[in-house]
Amino acid sequence: WFNLRFKNAVLNDDDSARLTRTNSGTPTDASKGVVGFWLKRANLGIATTLFDSASQAYDMAFQAADNIYSVDHAANLFVTQQLFRDPSAWYHVVLSYDSDQEFESDRNLLYINGKRVTDFSTYAFSATSLAEAWGLTADATAQYIGSSNSNLRYWDGYLSQYFLIDGTSIQNGDYSIGSFGEFNNNVWRPIDITGLTFGTNGYLLDFADSSDLGNDVSGNNNDFTSSGLAAADQMTDTPTTNYCTLNPLTKHL
Repeated sequence: WFNLRFKNAVLNDDDSARLTRTNSGTPTDASKGVVGFWLKRANLGIATTLFDSASQAYDMAFQAADNIYSVDHAANLFVTQQLFRDPSAWYHVVLSYDSDQEFESDRNLLYINGKRVTDFSTYAFSATSLAEAWGLTADATAQYIGSSNSNLRYWDGYLSQYFLIDGTSIQNGDYSIGSFGEFNNNVWRPIDITGLTFGTNGYLLDFADSSDLGNDVSGNNNDFTSSGLAAADQMTDTPTTNYCTLNPLTKHL
């Protein structure tokens, strides 16, 4: 099991690291999808992007206040009340999108560490934004993991088991949050998800090949191109091991 270090507030804070891919295939179903990943923060109190699209239709990021938010064409889509300020912890984020749901509140489900988030300071919905951002459309939309499309707000931390499922959702019952993790002694843990069906434009990035960090192991070969990353950025600190790392709150050595 591996993770990918994009930046670290102490060791390589000047890196401009990200993964990019331009969608080229007709999606299985543009109306629904699931994106998920494990993250570990390496810097707090700054705005950093988890993923974005070239059309700026949608991005998901941390605000400087340390909450998670999404933006749809410069307007807030949701902003969590919950703050994420533990640089020693791995957080599991799963976002399930299904524009076919009758009620707007059911179309965009966010889970953190296996539990659905329902406490937002802002919550809205756009029926097309997620499809554009994730590559669930047939057009050639560029996707960015670890930065905004305009080379700003680079992700400062680690990512592990990053996936996209094209054509199904938690809402329609094909998958549940238990398809992506499990509780063990009341702690949310990762599981093997290689047996899932990822759909035409879906992918699974396990970061296991240090010579090809954007390699898709879902069977679709929807590989990402890496920039600002090197083999040394492949790390074995994972949600199952969680090694001690330098604390950005205490930078004196």
